[in-house]
Amino acid sequence: MENIKQKVSYLKGLMEGMEIKGDSKDGKIFGAIVDILDEMADEIEELHEVQDELEEYLDNMDEDLSELEEDFYDEAECCGHHHDEDEDEFDPDEDYVEVVCPDCGDTVCFEADILDNEDLIEVTCPNCDAVVFINDEDFQEEEKPEDEDL
Repeated sequence: MENIKQKVSYLKGLMEGMEIKGDSKDGKIFGAIVDILDEMADEIEELHEVQDELEEYLDNMDEDLSELEEDFYDEAECCGHHHDEDEDEFDPDEDYVEVVCPDCGDTVCFEADILDNEDLIEVTCPNCDAVVFINDEDFQEEEKPEDEDL
């Protein structure tokens, strides 16, 4: 960027050194061209600064998004057993049920309280939306929650 500004300054110096008068026909044209080039160099410099700021902003957003993805997928993979200590909704004494989705094979986790709920509740796979559990009388004994170390 500095190179363009230097070249425009060099042109201004050439005009002065050649004693081209600003009020002559040629002087008016050359002067206008150099002024336009100077303005263009300023605009390009400003665009570079804005672009640098945007790149920095996007890099920060990308880092933040990566952290959120790590947190989200870590919690999803471990069925809610990995939570920050300051989260209110996590109860370490609560049991979880893990079910393997018959369609995509992902492990789906849900709270064991659903087993005793009187309302009919369907648990679906977050990956493919297949129903992996319904809390009705057809629930099989082997699908009940196991006590897991937290």
